Amino acid sequence: KRGKLVNIEKKGLLFLSYGSPSSKDDLVPYMTSIRHGRVPTDAEVANLTHRYDVIGQWSNVELQTMAERPYTRLLTLLPSIPSAIGYLHMKPSMRGRL
Repeated sequence: KRGKLVNIEKKGLLFLSYGSPSSKDDLVPYMTSIRHGRVPTDAEVANLTHRYDVIGQWSNVELQTMAERPYTRLLTLLPSIPSAIGYLHMKPSMRGRL
């Protein structure tokens, strides 16, 4: 016997961001993700590593926490709504948060 369908309304906030590598160890998985599964060559990794070195990616807290700041602000404004942050190209992933 099948049970009755119940209309359950669930509300929540999923804050989404593309994501960015926060360390050189994150670079290959990040590049593989943005390239739809194609692993980058050593030359491509070296090129992006150099570009991130130039902008200070690895030590710049502002760049690394770009999504967390507005997310934290939303938590302050909407404290009773269940929420999570998810990234397209980094962990925690959007899919893992759904």
